[in-house]
Amino acid sequence: MMKTNFFRRRKTNSPLTLFLKEFKKMYRIQEALEEIDKALDINPLLAQAYTLRD
Repeated sequence: MMKTNFFRRRKTNSPLTLFLKEFKKMYRIQEALEEIDKALDINPLLAQAYTLRD
């Protein structure tokens, strides 16, 4: 059975995702939201940043 790249891509996290998850783990929610806003200022099409706001 051949594995697809879909599952491999789903398991990996971008540096932005890992960085912001660490903020959330440490209950530094406001700082995490500020970093997300900065990422969106740089690249408004970054869908991942929108999903991290939840």
